[in-house]
Amino acid sequence: MKVIGFETYGDASVLEERDIEVPVPKEKQVLVETLYTAVNVYDVEVRRGDFADTPLPQFYVLGNEVVGRIVAVGQAVTAFSIGDVVIAKTARNGYGEYVAAGQSHTFLKPEHLTTAQAASFSHTAVTAYWALHGFAKAQQGETVAILGASGSVGSFAIQLAKEMGLHVIAVASARNEAYVRGLGADDFVDYHQDEAAFDGIADIIIDASLLGKGGQSGIRYAKDGARFVGLTGLPDTMRSVQLIDGQRTKDMTDKEAMDALIDLPLQVREPVVLPFTATGAREAHDMLVAGNHDGKVLLQVRES
Repeated sequence: MKVIGFETYGDASVLEERDIEVPVPKEKQVLVETLYTAVNVYDVEVRRGDFADTPLPQFYVLGNEVVGRIVAVGQAVTAFSIGDVVIAKTARNGYGEYVAAGQSHTFLKPEHLTTAQAASFSHTAVTAYWALHGFAKAQQGETVAILGASGSVGSFAIQLAKEMGLHVIAVASARNEAYVRGLGADDFVDYHQDEAAFDGIADIIIDASLLGKGGQSGIRYAKDGARFVGLTGLPDTMRSVQLIDGQRTKDMTDKEAMDALIDLPLQVREPVVLPFTATGAREAHDMLVAGNHDGKVLLQVRES
């Protein structure tokens, strides 16, 4: 089967195609025939070597979020059957024509979502869920400023914040004002403008901006003692603000979040879909870094 990965850290040009054997599912795993694989900022960070202290020991296949059809199940699998269309969460190996996933990290595709929308859902919605519930510990009636509000994580964060009874200040570009207001944002700030009206009023800041680029300027919206949750980094500040690194702990499971999210009527922006080739993957990574797109970026592995 074809996979896409890399053997040395670097820019998007290091991504290449390889042929490997189709995995055999273990006792508690399912084998998924991939329809779409999602491309996330985390993939960019891994490819660049942001978390690495030593060179790669072997070819690394990226990807932690796929939608596909189950074609085989392990002997101890009871929750799924061959033919089920599922969202599968994997530590890696998602950039492949097939992927083996644990049944506890596999979820039936919500009926109200297309396969492409489902592939745009789990990673970013789960990140938004834990940002609000796990890190910020948001309470009804509080005010939250969401940086990067029109992005994949930010758009889910708006909807979940409103579902929790929060007042939402959405910070994004002017071209996305109508979109984020349509998701439920109470107030809007164009991050290109020097807007002081909302300075110092937020109890919570969720920095969902691209690679944390909005955090340094976005801290202005925090009141003294506010909780600032940085999903890809934290700003330097002398402010009296609680800085929280939004890297999930082991007890912040996909299952708990997905169980809470799966039946919510969340709006999912139509994704950008690119071909499942090394060229397509390189373009996807470059798009994420540039931030010049709307919606999640997917690689289409096969027709659904």
